[in-house]
Amino acid sequence: MTSAALLPNEAAIVQAKKKKIGKKKARNIALKDAGLKKSQVSYLNVNLDYEDDYNADIYEVEFNKGRTEYSYDINAYTGEILDRDIDRDDD
Repeated sequence: MTSAALLPNEAAIVQAKKKKIGKKKARNIALKDAGLKKSQVSYLNVNLDYEDDYNADIYEVEFNKGRTEYSYDINAYTGEILDRDIDRDDD
């Protein structure tokens, strides 16, 4: 028996029935991955957004530590880190 792939609108309906992990948990996942604590960073920002590239809701987590900028895309339902970008300003 094979399973049929969900159409984009069906995937959105299935996703809508699941519970999101929340901004705080998304923030904590990103900080833990970076090896940092909330008290060590500045400009901490977490936004929920739909991302076409992943066909899913994601949390975009951004923060700075000194001259290093961190940016994470985290699946809003599973907590999986989908993308991370770390930019260091080395003047």
